[in-house]
Amino acid sequence: MLGIFEKKLVILHSFLFAAFPVVFLYAYNIGELPFVNIIWPLVAFVAFAGVLIFIIWLSSNNIVKAGLAVSIFYILTFSYGHLANILSASVKWYLFAFWILLYFAFFYLLARTKKQLLQINLILNIFSIVVMGMTIMQISYFMISQRQVDWTAIDPGRLIEQSLSASNPEVLPDIYYIIPDRYADADLLSEQFNFDNSEFINQLKEKGFYVVGDSRSNYLKTGHSLASSLNMEYINYLAEVAGADSTNYKPLYQKLNDHFVGSFLKNRGYSYIHLGSWWEATRVNTNADVSINIVFPSDFFVLLFSTSIIEPFSDLLRIDALSHLNIYETHYQRTRAQLESLKQVSKNEAPTFTLAHILLPHPPFVFSRDGEYISSGTALKEKNAENYLEQLLYANKALIDVVNTIFENSSIPPIIIIQSDEGPYTDELWAEPRGEKKNWLELDNDGLRRKTGILNAIYFPDREYANFYPGITPVNTFRIIFNHFFSTDYELLPDLTYRHRDDRQPYLFDDITEKIK
Repeated sequence: MLGIFEKKLVILHSFLFAAFPVVFLYAYNIGELPFVNIIWPLVAFVAFAGVLIFIIWLSSNNIVKAGLAVSIFYILTFSYGHLANILSASVKWYLFAFWILLYFAFFYLLARTKKQLLQINLILNIFSIVVMGMTIMQISYFMISQRQVDWTAIDPGRLIEQSLSASNPEVLPDIYYIIPDRYADADLLSEQFNFDNSEFINQLKEKGFYVVGDSRSNYLKTGHSLASSLNMEYINYLAEVAGADSTNYKPLYQKLNDHFVGSFLKNRGYSYIHLGSWWEATRVNTNADVSINIVFPSDFFVLLFSTSIIEPFSDLLRIDALSHLNIYETHYQRTRAQLESLKQVSKNEAPTFTLAHILLPHPPFVFSRDGEYISSGTALKEKNAENYLEQLLYANKALIDVVNTIFENSSIPPIIIIQSDEGPYTDELWAEPRGEKKNWLELDNDGLRRKTGILNAIYFPDREYANFYPGITPVNTFRIIFNHFFSTDYELLPDLTYRHRDDRQPYLFDDITEKIK
């Protein structure tokens, strides 16, 4: 077998190293991503490897060198981001410069050598087969080990039964559910960021909003929080559906796609408009009448390029041709498009329910307080807290502008909910590489309190806010709205907050309500 690899000058490693970044990233996020997301990147990467090999072979007349050059290209290009993620911001540009030197050094030596390089070719063939085989085994193990999900257990039958008695108001007000991701509550902004947000809060109050004091999220992360608020229930039972130790996010994401709030309102004559983020679970909604997102290509493709050296290179030079592959540029353009779409929706004459998951002030930090683009290189020169505040100040300005436009364009006064899903990542979280994989059991009570403090503001046309109170949580928001405007009789749930162990164990919940008081 080894003789075949040598004598036939097989360069299998080039294609396996081309495919590996795609397969590895999918394996790392397998519980959160549908397999279909990797097909186009996989085909594109392997095909591009073939084109490069052919071009280099024609110019060098050496198939082994052509294969080695392509393997070196893929290894260096897609290992950069993984290494950069574990380094501090201050040294990333040094790594970038060193990586550029590595490219020149490897390709110079490869071009100058007179050796046949058959042994190196053989070693790379064997190594690439081993690492790809191990990754495929990991994917296979996940697929085999996952519990068969009982999808009927996810249906909100009890909520549907209660909704049958609902009646429509004489006129249907537009309903806007705006989620500014990781927007902190006023107390946290004052204590942790030394920032007084009273100007923005007072602007909302002057426009008739009820701003909930001491509001907390029901869960620590977006997926759990939105699945809870959009289904008007706690979702801890998903531990029984998927398995408490499951890493399979599909039951959770199913709750985000087939949520009760959207179904309830569509059945009452509303058109559901979905303004998605880059995040797969809210990128599109298959049940929405209109799903708007400027992402192209897919978010997986953009995430893939965020692990490469191409992203900092394109961000440094602002290369237009690569802007759609740059997570910073794409985030900037998408967010602006979402805000503009919110304004346009308000011109619709038919009643609409609009869900807008807006990643502000959530990173990446690309907005100055005036809305100008900030490159990743510029953002890296500042502290995360300073970047967060810049983006929050822009979010304040943008949200007030959206609210003003909605009011101006609405012939029937609307219902508006501006409600963040989780608090920001503060110093103890930003200090850790790969903070998104945080073990939440390690966070002390103060840290949990900071992570769960949220902005929660509601506008009713009649300004009747008797059923709201300080400390009310998002799980009860639509229960109150439906009771007030559609004559349902949903009981309010206890205001609780749960944490999950970490992102690899999304269904291991424990109650932290007392810890964050």
